[in-house]
Amino acid sequence: MKASLLLILTITTLFWELIPPEKKVFEVNTNDSVLVEVMLRYEAEQPQEYVAHVTTPVCKEGLCHILVADLYWDLLGNFLRYELPPDQPLTKFDHKEFTKEDYEKLDKILANEYSLLGEHAIEDLVDESTELVSEEVDAVTGATVKAVQNTVVSGAVYSTYALWHLANGEIARLIPTYTQQQLDEDLLQQFFASDYYPYHYYAIDQLKPEQFFEYMPQLIRLVKESSIFVVRYALNKIPTSIYQDSDWQNQLVQQFPDIDFNAQQLLLKKLQSVPLASSSMEVLAYHLDQLSEQQLTQVLGLMTDNPQQVNKASIDKIVLLLDHTNPVYHQPAYQALKELSAYNSQAQQALNDHETSSP
Repeated sequence: MKASLLLILTITTLFWELIPPEKKVFEVNTNDSVLVEVMLRYEAEQPQEYVAHVTTPVCKEGLCHILVADLYWDLLGNFLRYELPPDQPLTKFDHKEFTKEDYEKLDKILANEYSLLGEHAIEDLVDESTELVSEEVDAVTGATVKAVQNTVVSGAVYSTYALWHLANGEIARLIPTYTQQQLDEDLLQQFFASDYYPYHYYAIDQLKPEQFFEYMPQLIRLVKESSIFVVRYALNKIPTSIYQDSDWQNQLVQQFPDIDFNAQQLLLKKLQSVPLASSSMEVLAYHLDQLSEQQLTQVLGLMTDNPQQVNKASIDKIVLLLDHTNPVYHQPAYQALKELSAYNSQAQQALNDHETSSP
């Protein structure tokens, strides 16, 4: 028994050792003609993020230092973070180390893919008519142009510029193409299962209309758990054929009370173009007294458009509104019962009971 267990552990260890934690996927030449290798990092055989181990000179007019950093992107090319060797912090003019505030500002700059740094050459960022003289080394540099002072770390124009272009330049543009080439069922499932909302948008966009039925369990999870914007996006992308299916329709409608108002409005709009199942109607009816005036009108309209699907439980919920003190509720409810009574005997009986009991 012990020998068998040892054999299993040995095989497992060898198996994991064969799986590289990083795999080189492409190379990029930087503006300084430095070749950067872009790696794809794995965890448990699943691709996790891209990383580039960068060592590049940052120089201007004799004032140079070597920038060493690991830069990371998600699987769609969105820049995530950078990491520095403990003994090689970022430095500014005169080799002064970055402060905590400098690092915080740099994080914000690198996160902005639409920065002005992408529209200008490095020469545009420095006023050559002015001079800053180094006290530590024999070099000078121009002062930062005022118009871009908020887009760079003070005293570190060239480092900021170099890092921003590494983070948001060609590497970020090439990553989505490489990911798309590697996309398979496992990776798509990984995107759906992730808690990272950009992957949710991407996964939804990969589905062809005929694939939505297969992926509805994953889409229902997104409607339950993802960001409000992904929820709206998913509800809008789900094809009409899904809303026409009574089982999936009901599962979507069950999410109604937990999604935001705009998503609720989108769902109600989608339901207006398809037959409404009795089970879906009942879910909506349960929340009639919690709806806005607009939503109440919409839901009652769905019921009157599908009178044969309105069951007794739904009728009973409408009847409860007849005694509501707010006319916003009881007047539309009374009108809905009148319309339903022409097709639905339970609605007719409820209306008769109400009218005979009213003073």
